Amino acid sequence: MPFRRVLSFVFGVLPLVLATWVGGWTYVAALSVIAFIAFYELVTVLRSHGIELVKEVAVPCSVALIIGAACLSGNDLALLFEAVVFVTVTGSLAFHLIIRTFSRRVDSVGLTVFSVLYIGWLLSFFVLLRNLRIAEGAGLPFFGRQIGCALLFQIYLSTWACESAADYVGRRWGKLRIFPTISPGKTLEGAIAGLTAACLVSCLCGLLPGMDRVHALFLGFILGVGGQLGNLLQSLIKRDLQVKDFGALIPGSSGVLDQFASLLINVPLGYFYVLVGLSTQ
Repeated sequence: MPFRRVLSFVFGVLPLVLATWVGGWTYVAALSVIAFIAFYELVTVLRSHGIELVKEVAVPCSVALIIGAACLSGNDLALLFEAVVFVTVTGSLAFHLIIRTFSRRVDSVGLTVFSVLYIGWLLSFFVLLRNLRIAEGAGLPFFGRQIGCALLFQIYLSTWACESAADYVGRRWGKLRIFPTISPGKTLEGAIAGLTAACLVSCLCGLLPGMDRVHALFLGFILGVGGQLGNLLQSLIKRDLQVKDFGALIPGSSGVLDQFASLLINVPLGYFYVLVGLSTQ
C-alpha cells in the first residue's frame, strides 16, 4: 500500500470510524470539523475565481444544522431547517449590503446557499442516522440498540468498496467511458464493478443487524448507484471550477470534499431507505 494511502487511512478513515463508534457529541464535533475543513477548501477554490463565499453566514448555519440534528426531531427539526434557509438567504444578502467590497454578489449569495445545503444539510443526515435506535429489550451483537451505528458502517464499507472496485477495474480494464467530458476516468466497466462490490459488501454487512437479504441487496444497489452519482456530481462542479481536487489536506492526497463526495449522497440515501424501505420489514 502506498505511503499516501496509509496517511489517508490514519488521518481520514480512522478518525471517522472511531468518532462514528463513539457517537454522541464526539461524532457531532467530528462532523463539525469536517464541515469547517470543507468550507475552507470551497472558499479557497471560489476565491481563485473571484467569488467570495459568505463564510460568516454559511459556517454557523451549517454547524447549526449538524448540532440541531443531534438535539431536535420532528417539527422542531423542520423549523430549524426553515430558519437556517431563511437566515442563509437573507443573511448573505444583508452581508453584501453592508460589505460593499465584493463583486459578483449574486454568485456569492447563490453559492453560499448551495454550500450550506451541500455541506451542512447533507452532513446532518450522518447524525440523524447515527442516532437511530431499536426498541427496548432488543439488541445487536457489538452494537446493542444502536442500529444507526451498524447501518453507518454498512454504508461506509459499501461505499468505499464501490469506489475501490470502480477505480481499480476502470484503470485496469476500462474501455467505455460514460461521461468523458465530465470525468474521463469513469468507465462502464468500472461502474459495473463498483455496483457489484457495493451489493456484495452490503449483503455481508447486513448479516450483523439481521437485515433481510433482499433489503441488504437493494440497499447495496442504491449505494452503488448513489456513490458513483455523488462522485460524478462533484466532478461536474470541479470541471466548472477548473480544478482537479478541492484540496490536499494530506500531501499527495485529495481534500475532504473529494473524500466525502460519495458519502454525502449515500448517507442521506441510506437514511431515507431505512425510514421508508425498512419500516415494513
